[in-house]
Amino acid sequence: MTKQLVLMALLAGCAPLSAAGADDGTLDHAGLELGGRYWYSTGRIGYGYYGDTTTSLLVSRLTYDQLTANSGEIYARGDTPWGIFIKGFAGLGAIAGGRLIDEDFPPVTFPYSETSSTTSGSLSYATVDLGYSVLRQPNFRLGGFAGYGRWNENVTASGCTQLASYPICQPPFTIQPSLPSSTKRTTGTCCGSARPQT
Repeated sequence: MTKQLVLMALLAGCAPLSAAGADDGTLDHAGLELGGRYWYSTGRIGYGYYGDTTTSLLVSRLTYDQLTANSGEIYARGDTPWGIFIKGFAGLGAIAGGRLIDEDFPPVTFPYSETSSTTSGSLSYATVDLGYSVLRQPNFRLGGFAGYGRWNENVTASGCTQLASYPICQPPFTIQPSLPSSTKRTTGTCCGSARPQT
């Protein structure tokens, strides 16, 4: 789902809680902003497996296609009177649709085989940033931040229908615990600049 991702977001709610501005006209005051979002996403993941180290002999290819997911997300930002701020978001969702296309190629599998299975799964993610606003004016702030993020995704396939040639799934069946699954865990750090306006 992290590749070729198409996202649409609907604002579920926002509850800003902030104190009044400081007497000197700057933004040197504490504040808290909370909110929620709903995400609909669709994506595709593909893996190729080779029989040598030169990637010239393609043995099998797994394509998780037409994956659709629904997830909920919460976000928050907190500011201190000294210019330090922390912000982040976290989400949790379910992958409810899609299919796995499993292709096996000669000479390991002869003739060529292609099967289709239904998919389902889950996803979760979170990011947190810590920063400092260097410039703080009544309607403008400029600062930098550093952060950490994590993405977890698991897709499981079930059932099997033969689409081409070699009869691996003849007759078709609906339950098969040993079918391939895809688990993706991504972590990362980031840094950047922030220029929120109020």
